[in-house]
Amino acid sequence: MPGSPIGTEDVEIPVYSNSPDNLYNGDCPGTYAGEVSNPEISSWGSYLFEDGPFSGDAYSKGNGCAIWLDNLIYKSFFISFDISQFTNNADINNMIQEAVDWFGISTGTETDLISDEQFVTIYPNPNYGIFNIEISNKEIGNSSIQIFNTQGRIVYEKESVLNNRIDIQGINAGIYFLRITTDKEIKVTKVIIQ
Repeated sequence: MPGSPIGTEDVEIPVYSNSPDNLYNGDCPGTYAGEVSNPEISSWGSYLFEDGPFSGDAYSKGNGCAIWLDNLIYKSFFISFDISQFTNNADINNMIQEAVDWFGISTGTETDLISDEQFVTIYPNPNYGIFNIEISNKEIGNSSIQIFNTQGRIVYEKESVLNNRIDIQGINAGIYFLRITTDKEIKVTKVIIQ
């Protein structure tokens, strides 16, 4: 499906699945919002069933069979049937490799996720699209900033962000997520644009 980090748009992958479950995009239920990081970010579809398992037609036809989520703290990918149902080992290997690449799995030194509010200060927040970023650790090395909307799309990015004034006037009012990545740490925080 368009925008999916796993799979190729308009490429059909044959499967043996004879009792598939449908998956649907969705927002975080309100009862869990306090327990989930960035509940404003929704899951999105990756694959649709082209045909149904019975003579090419069934309840699953045209419905989702895989979803993905990147809520800036963690990523998830779920497919509604066992991967052994693929008819071709190359398709299995491709999906696994795309997932490994998207999840950023490596055998090198892992980046630590930092949740310390002292690491970054944003002010004013809320704001009207102009705000300042101050990073408390002056020895962070290389750094970059990305700002995402609630659909997980990048609306702004910049390299080297030790102390900066950010101007994103003109974007829609709402909640955005600021991700600062350094050589040693990742910080994600909310920015509210009025």
